Amino acid sequence: MLFAATTLLASALLYLIAYICYAVGGYRLFAKFGEPGWKAFIPLYNIYVIFSKVWTTTAGLLVVILMLASAILGNTAAGNETLTTLLNVINLVNVIVSFVGCVKLSKSFGHGIPFALGLTFLQPLFIIILGFNGDEYLGNTTEG
Repeated sequence: MLFAATTLLASALLYLIAYICYAVGGYRLFAKFGEPGWKAFIPLYNIYVIFSKVWTTTAGLLVVILMLASAILGNTAAGNETLTTLLNVINLVNVIVSFVGCVKLSKSFGHGIPFALGLTFLQPLFIIILGFNGDEYLGNTTEG
């Protein structure tokens, strides 16, 4: 019982630290986008804004919808093979679209695939790097 409580507390603390790092780096990142920094502190909306700046508003909306659908199905799919399969497909599409978004974010600051991999697997750290380094936002690489 004590181990479970300690594990839960440690997980919550790590999540909070990751969120704070993401939000603080995001605040600076949004300033580079020319957006108000407060938008970085609103979960889901911050993802939508980032995708809108580096890809399209449709992609941003798609990722938010996929995340919400995954959360809803994750709580209801247990024991239902069809819902479990749908959840797996949604998660796969979300991973693919999110990775493409990380590549586009990386390219919009003049970086390549290695930096996109960092954004994918260590996102809070790499958002801080983007927010606080000297790189300038080059614009949406999808346009033009």
